[in-house]
Amino acid sequence: MQTLVRAALVAALCTTSACGSQYTILDRSTVEVSANARLSAQNLVADAEKFPTVIQQLALAQEVYQRQLYLLKERRNKLRSRERTLTALSFGTFAASAVGMGAAAIATDETDAANRLRLAGGLSLGALAIGTAFQVGAYMQEDVSSVDSKVRLLELRYDTMLERLRQLTYQATLGQPAEAASGPSPTQAKLVAEMGAAIEAFITEALAINVKG
Repeated sequence: MQTLVRAALVAALCTTSACGSQYTILDRSTVEVSANARLSAQNLVADAEKFPTVIQQLALAQEVYQRQLYLLKERRNKLRSRERTLTALSFGTFAASAVGMGAAAIATDETDAANRLRLAGGLSLGALAIGTAFQVGAYMQEDVSSVDSKVRLLELRYDTMLERLRQLTYQATLGQPAEAASGPSPTQAKLVAEMGAAIEAFITEALAINVKG
């Protein structure tokens, strides 16, 4: 009986912590820019053909944003699923214990009353320990609202970057017709550098969001 209870407790604890290592932290060096990301980046910047370096960098930011957003939403869904599973297992254990003790009590007669009472007591304690472990595991999970806040933060930083790029693109376009013959002016080059800095800041901030909690 003790061995069975211990094994069940180990299984319960393993279940509560199973998902902790299933999420990969996004590594920038492994991110490959897809054709869809490049096309999306071109559509986000006015006169995209005039800013090739910005478009390439923005395509990388698009990939980082989409992958990080996917990981966050995946974690949110798994947290919800795991919490429901642990809660159901907890109540299921308590219900099974109640049924088992009731059956043992009904079947008890005078000849083996002591043995059946000991069995019922062991089942009760074992079920209490296992059910409590499942319930504690459910309470220990990261709050889903915490992941929701990370999703909103990522989306806010992405929108802020795009708004900054629109402003800089507009400023760069204003002075371009008069200076087209002589090439990009120092002011335009500075604006392009600021675009790159805005994109790089977003990538850094997006990768800094901890998906795991």
